[in-house]
Amino acid sequence: MLCVMLYSGANVGFCSDEMDMNQYGKANISFYKSGGKDTSFLNLMQENDSLRVMKTLPFYGSNFEYIAHAANILTGTLDGKQEYNVRHVVNQVMAIIAILFCGLIAARLKGYRAALLAAWFLFLTPTFIGWALFDTKDLPFCMGYIASVYFLILFMEQLPRPTVKTTIYLMLALFFTLGIRVGGLLLYGYLLLFVPLVLWSKRRKGEVFIKKEDLLPLASKLALVIGGSLVLTILSWPYVLIDPMHNFVAAIESAKKFPADIAMNFKGDVIHSILLPGDYLPTYFFITIPVILLALMPASFVLVVLKFKQIKWQRVLLVMVAAIVPLIYSQVSSMTLYNGWRHLMFFYPCTMVIAGVGTDMIIDMLKKPVLQMAFGVLLLAGFIHPIRWCIANGPYQYVYYNELEGFKDAYYNYENDVWSISVKPAIDWLMINEHVADKKDSVLIATNVGTYANYYLRTQYPGARVRAVAVSTKNYSNYKWDYLLLNTIFLQTNYLQDHYPPDGTIHTIDADGRPLTAIVKDTTHLQYYISDAVENQDNYFKADSFARVYMASTRKPNPNLLGLLAMINARLYNYDKAVDYGMKAIQNNHNDFSGRAAMAFVCFKQKKIEAAVEHINICLAQDPNNDFLLQLADSIKFAMQPSNN
Repeated sequence: MLCVMLYSGANVGFCSDEMDMNQYGKANISFYKSGGKDTSFLNLMQENDSLRVMKTLPFYGSNFEYIAHAANILTGTLDGKQEYNVRHVVNQVMAIIAILFCGLIAARLKGYRAALLAAWFLFLTPTFIGWALFDTKDLPFCMGYIASVYFLILFMEQLPRPTVKTTIYLMLALFFTLGIRVGGLLLYGYLLLFVPLVLWSKRRKGEVFIKKEDLLPLASKLALVIGGSLVLTILSWPYVLIDPMHNFVAAIESAKKFPADIAMNFKGDVIHSILLPGDYLPTYFFITIPVILLALMPASFVLVVLKFKQIKWQRVLLVMVAAIVPLIYSQVSSMTLYNGWRHLMFFYPCTMVIAGVGTDMIIDMLKKPVLQMAFGVLLLAGFIHPIRWCIANGPYQYVYYNELEGFKDAYYNYENDVWSISVKPAIDWLMINEHVADKKDSVLIATNVGTYANYYLRTQYPGARVRAVAVSTKNYSNYKWDYLLLNTIFLQTNYLQDHYPPDGTIHTIDADGRPLTAIVKDTTHLQYYISDAVENQDNYFKADSFARVYMASTRKPNPNLLGLLAMINARLYNYDKAVDYGMKAIQNNHNDFSGRAAMAFVCFKQKKIEAAVEHINICLAQDPNNDFLLQLADSIKFAMQPSNN
């Protein structure tokens, strides 16, 4: 498994989120090196075309970052070309450890066949393995969570006299998990719930809850587990260390409602991460988990509940609680989520434990070898689709959609390359095939993944005369770029369906025949000249001449240039063309500024005052100090006066 993962994830891309966490981890290390004087972790900024304060980073612990940093030092890759590759290897090893603990728990519940089934079920889930290749935010927490559940089971089995070894392992597992994310507090709840439950269930009739001679040793070990892990967490988390009570509570509050309002595609519509529909998680589970596992999971849960007495029910109940409670909490609390179920990845190994145990029970129930063999063939057949898809589309396993949806359809309706890892091979293709690294003149690359692109170009192609500028689909025509790398991140359904990849695309990085990153070449710069003539020169005749050439030379015009074309024609009194372009611009983007401004101008000239008011109000909400709009607004107000009707 590890070999497959290392091969698939070798030299895989990464995103600005991981760059943020890496920088944050280094800042935390600087805090300790300086004896607490360096508090730059509180005000970190990531260099981009503009600087942005990463306000939420202190709400994370850095336990993974410390381990990755140590691995970089040991391998001599710190701040070098291979820095992120080493981080990913550490992450992939942790994924294998998570699979190992998943199997170990299943073995304690039912036996080694159940363990093998659970481990393989987890490994053959493309979404899990895909994120395991590079998601250094969620996978380490997932590993810590399942490891903590395992050691909690050992602790429960040894009650009322758990060994010192088990006690220390449980303490360290809790510390590792909580020191990544405050969601690790769930594990403390399980501990405080199941220790008395197990003690109660172990007592014989007429016996006391716990013997006096066992009370103090057990209390001291519980204190070591809880107190020790909390103290270690505080000491390893600079933000919490400088004000333990206040800042730990702040981290908890942030986790309850993470302050990230992200627009994303869901069922072909645009939704927001802070206001999710109730079926967001169920839908993503239903279309991203292999169909064979969707069938096995509910059947396994039912079987395990029905056969509680055949296995130690306390262990099973703990695993079920560890799997179900996070899901219930996320639904009840309206938790901020995005990228599917990435943030709840930690529940999934526990679910695979139950699936492995339940499947093993089904095999036992079949009894006859021929029936068991037929069932085994059915299981293997159920994994053909995810296995084939992963082999054909690595390292993009994390964008997998099962047979019920299929990636080719889901591509337009749901999220896909949300971490933009396809940008790396796009840059490499561009540098090699367009010989960008060898060009004497400077080359400007526009991209909607600017932070990563600049870092990658700087570290992997240090001698190349190339620079990346961060753009969006709305403003890339404002730059005189030579190449555009446009990733699907944040691209909405209508844009993907009608305008992607853009005209001028010379190559795409694909998954299952759908482009994840498009490489666009521009030798005429007509889009820039149109924008420049309007925005900087206020020369609409010049802009119109460029626009005519541009429209004659393109099959698929930039939709975010339509509003500008509407304004050009409006100012040149070509009202029919202005309305045509303006309506198309608004259809593409309801709040298109130039399109709305052009429509306001035309409607005013055509004495459609109510329509002019509607358009100009939308514009003023975006730019209340625009001179042209303010003058137009005054003219509209004057026209609305009764004496002028």
